[in-house]
Amino acid sequence: MVYREQYLRKFCPNCETTNSYKARFCYKCGEDLDKYPESKTKVDLLDAGENSQDQKITATRKKLQIRELLIFAVILILYFTLKTIYHF
Repeated sequence: MVYREQYLRKFCPNCETTNSYKARFCYKCGEDLDKYPESKTKVDLLDAGENSQDQKITATRKKLQIRELLIFAVILILYFTLKTIYHF
């Protein structure tokens, strides 16, 4: 299974803190995460809370893009309508 890197995390076996996937040392206790096998440190995904937050942000961006396209279309229609009426 392939995930976007922003969702991957490393787990510190020493203090049980979740760190960035690229972290070499635990940000809380300073433990060297590279000395453990990957099976002990890798956490595939963050909890659903952060994933659902990302989905909300993506949905909001799509709504804004649609709104921008509609505004652009209305402006184009107005421009060509006025150009036809006033012949400028």
